[in-house]
Amino acid sequence: MRVITAIGEQGLSHPDGRQALLRPSFYAMTQLGTPERIVELFAELHRAPPLIQSMSFDTIGAREQAHRVNLQLIRRHWRDMLFLSWEVMTACSDDDLTPFIGEPGSRYGSYRLGPVNPEVMLALARSLMQHGVIGPLPKSKPEADAPKKQGTFTKKFDALPFVSKAIAHLGLSEGEAWNLTLTGFAAHWEAKFGENKQERYSEEHDSTMNWLEQVNKLRPPKR
Repeated sequence: MRVITAIGEQGLSHPDGRQALLRPSFYAMTQLGTPERIVELFAELHRAPPLIQSMSFDTIGAREQAHRVNLQLIRRHWRDMLFLSWEVMTACSDDDLTPFIGEPGSRYGSYRLGPVNPEVMLALARSLMQHGVIGPLPKSKPEADAPKKQGTFTKKFDALPFVSKAIAHLGLSEGEAWNLTLTGFAAHWEAKFGENKQERYSEEHDSTMNWLEQVNKLRPPKR
């Protein structure tokens, strides 16, 4: 199996020899929901773990209660990350990923784990969303040359304009365009139109990350 990690693809291997390819294409991103939901999911995947409550209590009972609360918060956080990671990974693959990452159980909130542990699933899901929604990280610039204007907050990711540009300006078919990742699209665009065109996508990256920071500040901690 050929995996092109430079454009955001990921590969999974099973002990029995089976393999699966994950590609965060424009089409895959649309399978995650509305343009607004895509950005919200990106923000959720990057939510920080819950803060651990202080254990400096006067009584043993109070310390035990704080310990139970901390365990509940941590378990809930990782359960949320597990389901979000599964959602992203399955949207990015045409293969059956159940042998690799398991699947949600029939009972509410239950999950049957696979060989890939939840921490790796989360790292893969974050990488897929990075290449599917944000694209390549902006190239470093001298501070004097950096844009002075502040990026506007973007609350949605709409893949259709990118697909339309790929068809109209890059000469791709509709199927080829929908199969592009945002990282791949940016590389093709820069190769054809020059490095100055990349600045637009750097600004879009900054805007999305600024929006993510704003959302995380406004969102109350989950309990």
